[in-house]
Amino acid sequence: MTPFGLFLQHIRGERNLAQKQLAGMLGIDQSYLSGLESGRKGAPSPGIVTRLKDALELNERDTIELQLAAEQSRRKFEIPIAATPSEYVFIHVAAGKLGHLRPGQIRAMMEILSL
Repeated sequence: MTPFGLFLQHIRGERNLAQKQLAGMLGIDQSYLSGLESGRKGAPSPGIVTRLKDALELNERDTIELQLAAEQSRRKFEIPIAATPSEYVFIHVAAGKLGHLRPGQIRAMMEILSL
């Protein structure tokens, strides 16, 4: 599951909406909405994010959370041209570990990166 999927499930639950109802409000197929929630689909397009914000009449805080969750759910990244060789190696080592990291390892790396 992705951060966007978690947010979507949460906000849909708060509004007591079935997937089919929300999909209809957004003008998308229920299977696509299901894929977004489960994480089988990547981050939504900016258009879907805008439709979701408008359809659910999200307040400013929820809109910010929605946009952050969508950004954090992107699966593809571009390494900046200014990245050093060590940063390239770091990114590739970290990418190879994705899906196998324990919560403690993630917390430790996040703490180090915040220095």
